[in-house]
Amino acid sequence: MDIVETFERDGYLLINGGIHNTLLEQMREGMKPLFAWREQHEKVVSRHQTILQPEFCHRSFMEFLNLESINQVAESILGPEMITAGLAVLFGTREPQLCPWHRDFHDGKAETPDLLKPENGRLSIQFNGAVYDDPSLWVVPGSHRRPTTAAEREYTGEPRGGGSDPFDETDRTMREVLSGMPAAIHVNLKAGDCLLYNPMLWHAAEYRPEWKRATMHGGWKRKEGPDRFAAMRWGFNHNPWLFGDLSYLGDPGPYFGPQLERYRQSVANHFPDFVENALRSDPTPSQ
Repeated sequence: MDIVETFERDGYLLINGGIHNTLLEQMREGMKPLFAWREQHEKVVSRHQTILQPEFCHRSFMEFLNLESINQVAESILGPEMITAGLAVLFGTREPQLCPWHRDFHDGKAETPDLLKPENGRLSIQFNGAVYDDPSLWVVPGSHRRPTTAAEREYTGEPRGGGSDPFDETDRTMREVLSGMPAAIHVNLKAGDCLLYNPMLWHAAEYRPEWKRATMHGGWKRKEGPDRFAAMRWGFNHNPWLFGDLSYLGDPGPYFGPQLERYRQSVANHFPDFVENALRSDPTPSQ
């Protein structure tokens, strides 16, 4: 079975060792300001959604976004004219946290039935790229191409959104909550592994303070996806600095460069006021 058939069947692909060791070390260096940022917050911060902003963007992040081993797999699924979905980092937490079972666009959304149709299963990909070992993620293979089952609805209380909730282990452990979902499997990422998955896949995660976690989180959309579905435009207005002077990025590279230009054009088509305001304020630093 080839890459496309496997992704269509299971809703995910694991690329073992997709991030080479030299780049991992550089990315860990680039994470230091982000770890410092997280420690400034009293409340639990489980992610930074926009690490391409000038104060946090590190050259190693550009190298990651241009990895041939990952981009070629994504292009084989979505085609060559992909749009970037930006870049975030997923952290651990100071106390046990549960990211409940969810699809990224849950059953209450009007577009969900169409997004679950098999013919729409190759419109977008999300990735988790592990900078350190990351044993947090669980998924339900194949759940991206069908409606929620009665057993899943009963177990999760769907419809519901995602989000991280503090977890009290008095009655049962997080691992029991995650493994109890019908047909759930554990995805244990080692440092350097990259998981590509359909955002309609049922997934969940446990966060443990003893786990040092910095997992790159982003993805791509097919060029026509945002034109067809409003859900595919989520996050388009998260990165105003990507519409000003981009020289702070350095060379955006052979993969991310074209993906970024398609992103800018698609955002301009759907959110012209956002782009106008971003250009007026130009939040990028002077060089």
